[in-house]
Amino acid sequence: MKAIISLVCLVAIFGIVLGFSDLRDGRPGCETDRELQQVYYRNLWDANAYWVCKKKGVPATAMRCDEGGFQARLRKCVSWDDWEWEDPVAPPSIAH
Repeated sequence: MKAIISLVCLVAIFGIVLGFSDLRDGRPGCETDRELQQVYYRNLWDANAYWVCKKKGVPATAMRCDEGGFQARLRKCVSWDDWEWEDPVAPPSIAH
């Protein structure tokens, strides 16, 4: 019985990890025109970092704010005093 419970817990944890890993760090694949129009994307793991789409089909380049954090809705770096939490949103395509 303990083995079955342990196996169920292990499968559940594995499923949760796989579900979250699909979002990764939010690095866009820059595969759509929409991504090239928006250009700047939030790094989902690091509030101080963001992604820049420069060329279609080439995964986004990592950038960092000099001071403060990246505010996704404004698509720019802001001071920590002005930075506000935003729910993570996956880009149209994810870099692999």
